[in-house]
Amino acid sequence: MNRITVLFAAALCLWLASNAAANIEKEVAAHLEQRKELIGKLMLVAQTPATDQLEIVAKADAIRVLGELRAVEAVDVIVREINFRDPFVLSSESIPEKHSPALKALIQIGKPGSLAALKAIAGIKIKAGDQEITAEEMKLISLIHVIHGVEGSDVAEFLLKRDMQKADKAMQFSYERALKYLRDLGNAD
Repeated sequence: MNRITVLFAAALCLWLASNAAANIEKEVAAHLEQRKELIGKLMLVAQTPATDQLEIVAKADAIRVLGELRAVEAVDVIVREINFRDPFVLSSESIPEKHSPALKALIQIGKPGSLAALKAIAGIKIKAGDQEITAEEMKLISLIHVIHGVEGSDVAEFLLKRDMQKADKAMQFSYERALKYLRDLGNAD
């Protein structure tokens, strides 16, 4: 082959590669836009109140898919739905992740899910002397499961104690209760 043929072949390869890269960039951009639209729609379903069987199943599935997609942008919506239970899960196991799609989704999302759970705990006020487990306390327990599931016992305890030091006096009991639930969870491992 002569030099001109080699140069022509090299130029053709560069041109094909640049066109392929441009096509790949367009495909990636289209994929990312579709993902963004899908996550937006799933977030709407996840935060919509569910009253009948079809709505409950749709809500549970939406939350599960958000977790599978590792949808970081949905963590606040998922945290708000942490007390949502899927009554149609057929399992005799008492594993919380089986019945709480939000708990499982936040663990799947990882560190952003853990950070959102920590942030949510800062807003939960539990009063000393409450004998019954309230919705707020159930939320606290589920959020502790998320932090433990992502961070492990030692890091979760460190993070809770750090946040407890920053909290005002009114929140101290809530953090003490959170640490108790974390220790109970660690002992169950």
